[in-house]
Amino acid sequence: HFWGPLYHGVPDIPPSQRLIKKLEVFCSKENSHNHLTFIRPTKTLEMSIGSYLDTICPVPKKTYGTMMSAGSKEVIFHISLSLLNPDDVVLIPEIAYPYYRSAAELAGAEVITYPLEPHSFLPIPEELETTVLQRVKLMWLNNPHNPTGTVVPNYRLNELINWCQTHDIVLCHDVVYRSIVFNNHRVPSVLGHDGNYTNLLEIHSFSKILSVAGWRVAITVGDPQLIQIVRQSLFLSSNGLFLAIQNAIRYALIHFDEFSSQITRQYAGRVKAFATALDEKGLAYCRPQGAYYFWITVPENMEDIEFVKHLLIRTGILVFPGSAFGYAGRHFFRVSLVKPESVLIKAANSLAECGLFK
Repeated sequence: HFWGPLYHGVPDIPPSQRLIKKLEVFCSKENSHNHLTFIRPTKTLEMSIGSYLDTICPVPKKTYGTMMSAGSKEVIFHISLSLLNPDDVVLIPEIAYPYYRSAAELAGAEVITYPLEPHSFLPIPEELETTVLQRVKLMWLNNPHNPTGTVVPNYRLNELINWCQTHDIVLCHDVVYRSIVFNNHRVPSVLGHDGNYTNLLEIHSFSKILSVAGWRVAITVGDPQLIQIVRQSLFLSSNGLFLAIQNAIRYALIHFDEFSSQITRQYAGRVKAFATALDEKGLAYCRPQGAYYFWITVPENMEDIEFVKHLLIRTGILVFPGSAFGYAGRHFFRVSLVKPESVLIKAANSLAECGLFK
């Protein structure tokens, strides 16, 4: 039997040793430990963030707002708490990161799911119209999509931006896996939308792409007025990030391509190894274009919760039931590639030989 958790999204790949040593140096500085930045990045980090964003889409920095938070989950909740009122409607994908719903419901808003194409899992703009369109305040888009790994291309992102701006809806583009993409896929940015950032927000995180999930560092960019509102909400509950971590992230951004590409290459190897093993066993799955998850179909005549329980008992493998991401996911389960290739190959073999797939 293979025993191990393949359900969570916490990276197992260690960050660059150079980055860790830099953090040690910054931690040793006396001024690091009682320095409060009150949610604003240091001036030097702010400059590095600007340079990082320029590599994504070079536009005048004064035309968009920027803010920092302790990870993406924190800002997801503050976006919802600061921008939503009771009885507002939030649109989320029918298969979605669960905290979009949690944050909206905490703010007292109503959640409506929008459909995804059956095999590509792309949003369908022409099916976004709802009977409560006048109450829709906010829409979430995850790119690459967790849990399927689908990358939303630039043309589709622009369609969604135009639709949201036409209907005065805030589009939140969550790109926390932006650099973890395969086979020449690219994640577009709202910063490339003709300099018009009205009602647009985009969340970048370094937890996954630099493998520093415990550091909790994210930046949000977009509509300056919305950024200011969310920042004011965040100010009430946060005093900013530890100064040594800010300095280490500044160093990481200077060497971003080097550090992130090393991590992406490892995930690409895992995707190839796991897909090859599944292909040899004839299992149906969605191969990720980005992120590091496999979205796999459960056996016929079985729903996800039942399958996950039986799989755990028979093999010791713990995976994420698809219905945790929404009712539309009930015929799937998610496998996280948070183990070395050799372990993932064993896991694929255990999946195929567990006796649940006929």
